[in-house]
Amino acid sequence: MLKESIALIEKEHIDVYSFGITYDVYNRWMVACIDTEENSLLAISQHRAFARKHFNDLIQPGNQLGYDMLVHWGAATGRNTSLGDYRYHRVAEHQYPDDFSYDKAFIMDAIRLVISYQDRITTYSHDQDDVVFSCGTAEDEYGISWYRVRS
Repeated sequence: MLKESIALIEKEHIDVYSFGITYDVYNRWMVACIDTEENSLLAISQHRAFARKHFNDLIQPGNQLGYDMLVHWGAATGRNTSLGDYRYHRVAEHQYPDDFSYDKAFIMDAIRLVISYQDRITTYSHDQDDVVFSCGTAEDEYGISWYRVRS
């Protein structure tokens, strides 16, 4: 899966801004996604406008759902963290058998594997140290995120 992603990066000379892998628990697929800075900024701009409206509605007096729903409409922090909105979504995928366990040990192995390929993933990035990597957890598609690891 990582080799397929790297092949696309190299073929299209993608300036990688964010690279994420996650496990789709419903379909039992592990997927890889790549985002560019331009796409991330556009997604954040769109999110801000949408979230601002909903946040404002929720803080109005008398809104009974307000407190419980605010967690869904927080401020975007400057980088797109929605893998579904990445410029290159599902660039590679791998399906696992029904008895596969997406547990903490597997996630740690997946993180280490991505780190072992980080130099190739960031080949065309204008700032390799600014690239954010992520690996989804069972609770969150974005899950654990990190910057380039130095040896």
